[in-house]
Amino acid sequence: MVDREKVAQLMREKGLRVTDVALRSGLSSGHICDILSGRRRNLHAVTTYRLAKALEVSVEELLHTRAREEENALASR
Repeated sequence: MVDREKVAQLMREKGLRVTDVALRSGLSSGHICDILSGRRRNLHAVTTYRLAKALEVSVEELLHTRAREEENALASR
C-alpha cells in the first residue's frame, strides 16, 4: 500500500503540485488527488512505479510498511 502521507511530504519537499506529478507520471490529476486523499489505496505496480519515478524516489520509499513504522518508532526514542 502506498503511503499517501509520504507522497504528500515528497511533493511538498520538491515543490510539486498535483498537476506536476500528473504530468511527470502520466497519471491524471484526479488519480493523484485520489491517492493523496486515500480514495485509492491499493495501486497497481505500474502506477506505483510511475508515481515513484515522478517523485524521483524508489518504489520501496513510497510503500507503507509495518517495518518502517517500527523503525521510525525506534528512531524517535
